[in-house]
Amino acid sequence: MSQSIVEFLDEECPPMEDIFGTNDATNQPRRPRKKLKQMLTSVPFFLLLGHLVLSGLTITFITQNDRISFQSQFKSYADQLLDSFRSKFLGDFLILDALSIEISSQVAHGNMIWPMVTIPDFAEIAGNARKQLKAETLGLLPVVKGNQREEWEQYVMQNHEWIREAKLWEKSKEESPAMEAAEQDIPGARSEGNDRGLLEEGSHISSSNNGSTPANFSSGISSKIFTLSKDGEAIVDEGSGPFTPIWLTSPAPPETKSINYNLLSHPTFWQAIDSAVDSRDAVLSMVLNIESKHEVVTGTPTKYEYDPISAIYYPVFDNNSEDRELVGLLVSEIAWTHFFEDALPKSAKGLVCVVENACGQTFSYKVDGGSATFLGRGDLHDRSLDDMVITKGISFFVDVPGDFSAAPFDFEHCPFDINVYPSTELKEQHASPLELVFWSAVIILALVGFAVYQRKYKNTTDNQSIVILQRDFEADKGEASLVEKANSAMQSALYKLSGRHGISTSKFRATTKKMPSQFEDMEQEEDSMSYATVMFAEIAGFRRWSEGKGQEEKEEIINSIVNIFGATADQHGIGQFETVGHCFVAISGKKEAGSEHASAIVHFAAESRTKMMELFKKMSAPELSMRFGLNSGYLQTEDQRYLVFGDTVETGRHMLKKGKPNKIHVSVDTAELLNLEGNSNWLSPRSHPVVIKGIGSMNSFWIKTKYFQSENSMDVLDDMSTATGSTIGTLGEEDLWDETTRGNSTDPKQNFDGRLKKIVDRNVMMLLGYLKKIQARRITMQKLSPRINKRTEAEINVGENMIEEARELVMLPNFDSNLAANMVNSDLVVLPEKVEKELRLYVWSIASSYHANEFHNFEHATHVSVSMNKMLQKLSTTSAADKTYIGFGGKRSTTAELAAELDNRSFGIASDPLTEFTLMLSSLVHDVDHAGISNYQLIKEESPLASLYKNKSVAEQNSVDISWWLLMTPNFSSLREAIYYDASEKRRFRQLLVNCVVATDIMDRDMKVHRDRRWAKAFKTSKTTTKLFETIKSKDLQATVMIEHMIQAADAAHTMQNFRTYLKWNERQFEEMNKAFHDGREDMDPAGNWYKCELAFFDKVVIPLARRLRDCGAFGEAGGEYYRNAKENRDIWQSKGKGIVKRMVKSYAQKVAAAQEDTIVFS
Repeated sequence: MSQSIVEFLDEECPPMEDIFGTNDATNQPRRPRKKLKQMLTSVPFFLLLGHLVLSGLTITFITQNDRISFQSQFKSYADQLLDSFRSKFLGDFLILDALSIEISSQVAHGNMIWPMVTIPDFAEIAGNARKQLKAETLGLLPVVKGNQREEWEQYVMQNHEWIREAKLWEKSKEESPAMEAAEQDIPGARSEGNDRGLLEEGSHISSSNNGSTPANFSSGISSKIFTLSKDGEAIVDEGSGPFTPIWLTSPAPPETKSINYNLLSHPTFWQAIDSAVDSRDAVLSMVLNIESKHEVVTGTPTKYEYDPISAIYYPVFDNNSEDRELVGLLVSEIAWTHFFEDALPKSAKGLVCVVENACGQTFSYKVDGGSATFLGRGDLHDRSLDDMVITKGISFFVDVPGDFSAAPFDFEHCPFDINVYPSTELKEQHASPLELVFWSAVIILALVGFAVYQRKYKNTTDNQSIVILQRDFEADKGEASLVEKANSAMQSALYKLSGRHGISTSKFRATTKKMPSQFEDMEQEEDSMSYATVMFAEIAGFRRWSEGKGQEEKEEIINSIVNIFGATADQHGIGQFETVGHCFVAISGKKEAGSEHASAIVHFAAESRTKMMELFKKMSAPELSMRFGLNSGYLQTEDQRYLVFGDTVETGRHMLKKGKPNKIHVSVDTAELLNLEGNSNWLSPRSHPVVIKGIGSMNSFWIKTKYFQSENSMDVLDDMSTATGSTIGTLGEEDLWDETTRGNSTDPKQNFDGRLKKIVDRNVMMLLGYLKKIQARRITMQKLSPRINKRTEAEINVGENMIEEARELVMLPNFDSNLAANMVNSDLVVLPEKVEKELRLYVWSIASSYHANEFHNFEHATHVSVSMNKMLQKLSTTSAADKTYIGFGGKRSTTAELAAELDNRSFGIASDPLTEFTLMLSSLVHDVDHAGISNYQLIKEESPLASLYKNKSVAEQNSVDISWWLLMTPNFSSLREAIYYDASEKRRFRQLLVNCVVATDIMDRDMKVHRDRRWAKAFKTSKTTTKLFETIKSKDLQATVMIEHMIQAADAAHTMQNFRTYLKWNERQFEEMNKAFHDGREDMDPAGNWYKCELAFFDKVVIPLARRLRDCGAFGEAGGEYYRNAKENRDIWQSKGKGIVKRMVKSYAQKVAAAQEDTIVFS
């Protein structure tokens, strides 16, 4: 080998045109005259076509710029509006917070005793606060216990002089109390459908028909705490308390009849007040003057006499200690218009804000500059702009956990979302007038150019024919010379490709080809294109290493590298391996590796990397390493080989140059292929896009080389715990499939692949069943409503912080008896073959994204999916003895009646197949990419994931992101169509997925406390309300809470099954945590407190969870079985757990010793 070999290695990878050279026009075979004439005749058409295409691209560019400008302006306005809303919303609560503290302080310093309290100068204090709030009213409701009632009623009769004093102060300040008594007697008493005040001046009071005691207003104020009968008559409230009678208000009431009215008994206000009293939190009520309807009302804007108004209830405590007692509520009525006003610059035009709350209310505002106009009830935005929506939930407007000085904010009572859309006016502002002008000019220029060309062509045709004939005659004489020159040029190109200056060409399998004669048909020699993956590799650090080295030493290492590449290429079926400049190039396409050419060449690169490291170590050249770059795309082929030029090759070369030593760097195109081939777990996203000159920034990935360790590998840089044997070890003797179906192969890899295929098949079959139910519902809806909107897949906004996306309440579809009665049998639904193929590919991709952990692996995910499937079946099964089918008196229930009973018992879950499918999918993906360590450890290690997800449910958020990103790729478009129909369903699907997966983080204490409170709110019966309202509960809240508990129960299902199953998974989790401890990724040795921790886990998590599943009644006898099994497993563990732990410690120690012995023998 000559000195030129070193020069070759020091060169850059040359541009591809330098390798092949340029073609001399005189060396090209001449086409026949007929072909030439046809070509010349078609020129104007191609010119016209090119002109139109170029013009279209220009228009597209202009339109795209307009859209980008429109989107940018909209986002800027939306951010300003939401920030302004947040500032005002939070500011109002802070004002009430300060007022609450001031009232508590005045009472304490004045030696007053609650609830017998009258705040000095309340009119002035509350009046100033009300102006700051821009509130309609502001009042103080004392909380009166049952044993304080008599003393309170005496106090009121003796101390209502404050009303006269307040009116005098308001008059002196020119305060206008000129509202009618009907509107001011009781805050918020005016509601849609009830235009009359609750108590009007001079209203007739009479005894009620049911014998209730009428309220006595002889002194102008009721002497007793009172309420209203169904007929609107004032009667003494006979309840046992607590009560929240109206007392101090601003402005002062023109009439005194509202004093002592128990607002907790009001049908509109009671729920919010009950929540505030029960939780001791600040509560925002539903909208008081809009009816509550779950269905979305659309149509033209309607002028309302009153804008939407909600009440804020803010707690007042007797002191600021930890054992403080709730003694009152500040209540303030605020118009929603206040939050939207003065949010944008005066010149800003056109935002539509749609407010949706969990109480089933939806209303819309139009915001222009500093003004806000109430459009009406319902979602009134332009439907063509659905994809532009920006959504923020309640947690955006109040900082989590929402703690103010006096009280936290209640995120559970009627939370709201604000959906911001651009208006049609804003869109039209960014529509360019150049488009019409430009298209007109394009058409005129095209016609003129075509006419000029036709005239010129007619005048010159004869002369061109003479020239062509003359050239053809000369070509006949020189054909042999032409072919010789062409073949010579081909040989020169092959010489450059085959390792210039002395490198052997034995690996290049090139052939020469006779150039076609000018009389042959040129069309049959067209080049073909093939999709392939190209790999570039180079030696990093060679120039520095070669300094001072002898020629023989350099030649030896180069020849060794070439030989290793060649032998490895043959082993992996790589059809083409070459050198280009100082780069090594390998190409693999469908004809060599079938459809998985990307995986094949990654395997080739990974094994070559390992062998090169061994070579460099053997030759005492540790400073040398290989760098790899991969890209996939279309390559031109000729004579069964790929031509090494084009955009695909250039991008691969850039991947090489932007890579790092000892790393395999792949493009997005190659990553997508690996994902399709079921190997997405090989990929690790690069933290920042790479910048390529002339192209811009590109995302890319690293290959995780630890997945390619072989038994003969000596690569000390990779983690041996992820070797094949470790992967096989995650599947134990009691796996989910039948023992007889495992196969008899002696090859462990083959056995593993067979078993993995079976559990993938099982997941696919379960998911297909729920997809069919979705299609059955969709088909039925289309039959009943032929005018249903055409399917659209609009984009939905995904929050920067996934925790913000988790919803306190997810709205499920209302039960439709007509739909239930006509439901198509899902067993008869046939899904498109493409849907099933994509689903199978998706499940394979998810399976490959799980790590080889002992517990958090794909088998565990399948166990959770199977458990969830059984829970859903129990949820959808009628109760024992089919009591709902045969009614009393032998009456047979209809299909609709059965479906209604099932919907009610399952809180709507069993009536919504999208919810059922999402529960199944969440079970499958909930631990994707789990690292085998806790969230606590990830946060402690300051993992990039922990930083990305703000140290909250790190592993769970990562699992959602990976599974969602995968589903949104173009590879699964048909699967997405089968799952959701439009943007609304897509948004609900996303909300359910986030809620479910995040709910599996059962170790977060704050979230557990939060969930416990929500369960109590969803399933409790208020003791402070009359029977008329005891049955009013939010089914959507119950469904949301139940969904979260179901996914938690499925995730911990092994604790509620037989003890043998529990022990199997318990031991796997023990081994996983032991490994983390011995790897230095866990602080404490789990063996030390495993026994006690399991008892605590049963007592604090499992048994309470099982008890709730039993008590809710949704699962029938199965609910009791869950609870009994959990209790039984706990008892067995308590008696035998210590001995079991000792056995597990000994077993794990033996496995570690065996692994160490294998390592010593290998060394």
